[in-house]
Amino acid sequence: VDAKGRASIIETDIRLGIPKIQFPTPSTLPDLMNMIVVANKGIVCEGTETTQQTVIQGSVYAGLLDEYKNSQTASDGFDNVSVDIKAGAKLSVSSGDKFVCQGNINVNNGSTFSSAGTVSVWAQGINLTSATVELLGKTYLSDDLTVNTGKNSNVKIEGEYYGFGSADSARESKIAHNSDDVEGITPVYDYTDRLDSSLSSAIVINGKNTTMDLSGVQKMMLAGKNYIASTKINSARGNNSDIMTGESLTVKGTQLAYLVPAELIADGNQTNPMSYDQYMTLTADNKTIDIAQNTPVAQWGNQTLAQLGVDTANPVQEVFYNDNASGEGGFVYFYLNFTDSTKAAAFMQTYYASETTKSNIDQYLSFYFGADTGVKVNDPQAYLRYITNGNVLSFDGEKQNGHLYNATDTSASKQLKEEQVRYQNMWYTLNRKMISSYDLLNKAVKDGNDNVDHDERQSNRTVFDNLVNKTGLCKFIEDKGKTSSDGYKEYSFESDSDDAGLKAVMANNEGKAPLTIDSEKAKKLRLVVCTGDVEIGAGVTFNGIIMAQGKITLGSGAQLISSPLEAAKVFQAMDSQTGESVSPKNFFWEGDKYVLGNTTTTGTTSGSNLADSTYDLAECVTYENWKKK
Repeated sequence: VDAKGRASIIETDIRLGIPKIQFPTPSTLPDLMNMIVVANKGIVCEGTETTQQTVIQGSVYAGLLDEYKNSQTASDGFDNVSVDIKAGAKLSVSSGDKFVCQGNINVNNGSTFSSAGTVSVWAQGINLTSATVELLGKTYLSDDLTVNTGKNSNVKIEGEYYGFGSADSARESKIAHNSDDVEGITPVYDYTDRLDSSLSSAIVINGKNTTMDLSGVQKMMLAGKNYIASTKINSARGNNSDIMTGESLTVKGTQLAYLVPAELIADGNQTNPMSYDQYMTLTADNKTIDIAQNTPVAQWGNQTLAQLGVDTANPVQEVFYNDNASGEGGFVYFYLNFTDSTKAAAFMQTYYASETTKSNIDQYLSFYFGADTGVKVNDPQAYLRYITNGNVLSFDGEKQNGHLYNATDTSASKQLKEEQVRYQNMWYTLNRKMISSYDLLNKAVKDGNDNVDHDERQSNRTVFDNLVNKTGLCKFIEDKGKTSSDGYKEYSFESDSDDAGLKAVMANNEGKAPLTIDSEKAKKLRLVVCTGDVEIGAGVTFNGIIMAQGKITLGSGAQLISSPLEAAKVFQAMDSQTGESVSPKNFFWEGDKYVLGNTTTTGTTSGSNLADSTYDLAECVTYENWKKK
């Protein structure tokens, strides 16, 4: 309509087009170009008095650190450690798809570990000591999240939390069996000596002034229960004398509920606990206290031991604690021995429902929590999903008041058990090749002569083994490489001038000095593949991919950033310096397939040129058949 009121009516057909999209399909290859780190022997994050935050952006795999592997004297018995965040260090996984660890993540005194909302963390467990942990994305743990003895630990969990470990699911998984059709390979875990207590996912707080905030969690699964450890020795495999409790999330102080009460001790000369010296005076055939099994106990709602579900044939389990400071060598505690996990959970509900005993427990918990600390858990109805095998304890440090939420799934349904087995198998598969589906692992990887080299499903294969052709890599380096100043042989690739001279380095440094990356080297280096260790200097920013058969040490303030486009160019580049008809992709199993592109990160497409996939919607809207009346 113009200023004089004359109108024109225009009609047109609006055609909506669809941009060219390549839909993702299951792949036997991991998203290599968006991967930052493969550290076959784990990751160490260094800290200093003036620690800067160490940042990772991209997918990561960490194997087991040698200094903890199979150790019986490691701190708190955690003998499988993949990521060791040293005292004062700060590690932030700010973006990426997966952060996969074969073992535990240890967060030591004064250090921090955080994962962003887009990151899925897979690990055996997380152990923190006077430290801070923030898990804001999806978290999958086969074992416990443990706050060790210490002070002022802070844990914040949002998004989704899956403590998927249970004895049943673990023993049915590929971790236990490797596969029915893979012969002659020892499973990852020999379950003949791993007990239920080492296969059960729970959350336990042993430290004072701890803050545990799960109020931001949308979906939560705790498939296991806490156990009272009889000793720290061999605790990673469990002990026959470990005591099962009824809680999936609990605090050390609640253990007093499971002690045999004084009114059931028939012999007035016996106490609970008793010193080692007293214990040794008991007869050799009866190293335990005399129990009055038919006596009702007021704090149990006047129930007897048999009514509680305690094993009447063996109602008491001894736990030994060393205490050399006491001068008596230690003490023996006597706990109730439940025959059924459901009854253990029901017992604690009964115990905590009593006003007197609840008051005693809360008073004891006040020893662990100050006014500004505590365990914050929503009402189960507030979660999109809430599945726990045992009770969940919350505690308001300011009000010095606790609440015990009922277990929702003490006897797992068939569907839930299958889901937990699926998570076990996914974790196993991620630790083989950084893909999620076991069925997509290659049964027969062939070398250049069409001979079968290995089976990717085998438990003795690692991510490095299944990605890098080590034999071919080492042969080429020894034939064509030069000796570095650190005494190992390496070979450098440099792409053509159109790619600004980006570089790849292949090094055979197994058992020798680590390959070090400083700021100057990091300017052009986009791909590192080596058979030994790698060290990233403090404050150094590295863009690209690192594949190390050894461990990777990150200096304070180091940054590892995914650079898929540049990494892809270097990965498929021919050597422009020596004229060798080789490319870095030649030393990866199925390396040619990566050149076709299999990255899935936003901003890149799966085409061979990895072009930008940002879509202009204006180009998808066209107008046809204009008519004016």
